[in-house]
Amino acid sequence: MMPATVACPRCRKVLRSSHSLTAGQKAKCPACGMTFIIGGDMPGASAAELQSPSRRKGLKRGAVWAIVLGSLVFLGGGTALIIYCFSEVESDTTNTKKSKDQTAGTDGADQDRPEKANSTQNPKRKPPKPRRNLPKGQQLQVDKAVERGVAYLRSIQNADGTWTATNDMDEQTVPRYPAGLTTLAGLTLLECGVKKSDPAIQNAAAYVRQREQSDSKLAATYEIALSILFLDRLGEPQDKDLITRLALRLVAGQTTSGGWTYSCPVLTEADSQLLASLLEKNKDLFSADVARSKLEVKAVDVSKLNADGKPLPAPLANLAAWRGAVVVAVPTQFESDNSNTQFAILGLWAAKARGVPVERTLALLVQRFHQTQNDNGTWGYEIVGDRKAVDVSGPPMAMTCAGLLGLAVGQGLVNEARGKAKAAHKPAAQQDPAIQKGLDYLATQIGNPNQPWQNASGAPLGNLYAMWSLERMGVIFGLDRIGGKDWYGWGAEKLVANQTIMEDKGYWPLGNFYGKHPTVNTCFALLFLKQANLAPDLTAKLTLGD
Repeated sequence: MMPATVACPRCRKVLRSSHSLTAGQKAKCPACGMTFIIGGDMPGASAAELQSPSRRKGLKRGAVWAIVLGSLVFLGGGTALIIYCFSEVESDTTNTKKSKDQTAGTDGADQDRPEKANSTQNPKRKPPKPRRNLPKGQQLQVDKAVERGVAYLRSIQNADGTWTATNDMDEQTVPRYPAGLTTLAGLTLLECGVKKSDPAIQNAAAYVRQREQSDSKLAATYEIALSILFLDRLGEPQDKDLITRLALRLVAGQTTSGGWTYSCPVLTEADSQLLASLLEKNKDLFSADVARSKLEVKAVDVSKLNADGKPLPAPLANLAAWRGAVVVAVPTQFESDNSNTQFAILGLWAAKARGVPVERTLALLVQRFHQTQNDNGTWGYEIVGDRKAVDVSGPPMAMTCAGLLGLAVGQGLVNEARGKAKAAHKPAAQQDPAIQKGLDYLATQIGNPNQPWQNASGAPLGNLYAMWSLERMGVIFGLDRIGGKDWYGWGAEKLVANQTIMEDKGYWPLGNFYGKHPTVNTCFALLFLKQANLAPDLTAKLTLGD
C-alpha cells in the first residue's frame, strides 16, 4: 500500500505513514511539536486529499521499508503507524476537540500554509524544538488571555485595514508608523492562529501593497522590517518582489557601524535590480571560516562595480555592504541604534530565506555586535565614541537581547557553512563565548514564576518591549531556561496578571517603554504568550541548550 502523507500546518514538514489516514486522527509533528487533527478541521489537506496522486509525488524513497515495517507491526497485532523520513503521526480518535487558540475565530493561520515552498514562496518554518507548555491551569489562563487579546485587536482595526496609534511620550495626534503598527498587529494575529484568509489579515496586506503603489512608499526601518515579516508569514506569491525590494532598502540603509537608524533610502526599481545582481555576483567575497567559527567579509572594489561600463548610481556607490569591516568608533551624535537594528535583522533573515542575497549585510551587523558588547555582557541602545554601546532608558535587557539576536545570526551563517562542509555543529555558546556572556547577564534580570501565580500586585509587569525581546531571543535559541530560570513562566504570569479585561476583550494599557501604546503593548504581550518564533529556520541552525 502506498504511504499516506499530510503536511504539518505549522512548519509544513511532510509526515508520511504506511497506513491510511482518516479524519479524526490526531497527528503530531516531531519537527515543531504541533499536534493537530486530520480531516474536516485539519489545516492543509482534507482526508480525501491525503491519498490523491498529487500528494504521492516523491514518496518512493523509503516506501519499501515503510511497507515491510508496517507489515511486521501488523503481524504483531500492533496498530501503530510507521512513519519514515523522521516523521510521526499519532492516532488518537478519542480527543478531537480543537485547542482554545484555534477557536473564537482564531482557527489557525498555520492551516493555510502551503505544503511546499522555495525561495519564491514562503520558506519552511521548522523550529526543531516543540513549544513549551505550562501546567494545565496556567495554560488555560494564557489561552484565555490570548483569546481576549485577539478580540481586542480585531475590535480596533480601522475600516481601511490599518491599526493606528499615537506616541504617548510626545502626545502627537498624527498616527505614527501606520504600516509598522498594521503589520505588527497582522503578524500578531497570524501568530495567534487567525487564518490568512481572514478579512482582518487580507485587509492589512492590501494596505501595505497599496502603500507601495503610492507616492508614500515605506522608508521607516521599523515599517520596512515588519512589513517583510508580515508578508513573509502570510506567504502569498504575489508579494515575492515586494519583499525583495523592501529587503534591498534595508541593505541600502545599513550604516558604517553595521546598524540602522530610523529610515532607509527608497531605491528605484532599476537600482534595486542592479543592487540585487551585484550582491549575488559578490557572494564569493563573503565566507564562513568553519574551523574558527568566524565570518569573513572582503571589501568590494567599488570602482570595478559598474553598470554597462558606467559608474554606479550614487545611491549604490557608498553602501556599507561593500565594506570589509564596520566602523564602530563614531562621534557622540546619533548614528544608529540597536532597536531599529534588531528589527532590520529579523526582516533581513526572513528575506535571506527567500533567496535575497543579504549575507554580506548580515555578516557586517554580526561584526557590530561583537565589537560593541560591554564588559558585563550587555549591549545598549546606541554606540558612542568609546566604542561601547550605552543605554538611555534603564537596564539594557531589550538591547542585550538584540545583541544576542545578532550573534545568533552569525552562528546561523557559520552553521550553514558547517552543513555544506558536513562539519559537526557545536552549541552556539561554545562557538561564541559572547553569547554565554549575554545570557549570563539576562539571568540576573529575570526570575521564576510564583507558585501559584499571583495577581498584578505580586507580579508587576515591567518593560513589555524588553519582555518581547526576551521571548524572541529565547525561542530563537530554543531555550526553556536561562541561567536555570523559567523565563517563559515568569513572563507569562506577569502578562496574565496585568491584562485589562473588558467583557470578552483584553489589552495591556501599560508598557513601560518609550513608544508604549495599548495596541503595541498588546501585540508584544500576545507574541510573548504565543512563544512566537519569527526566525524558525535560524533556530534550526542553532544547537544551544540550557
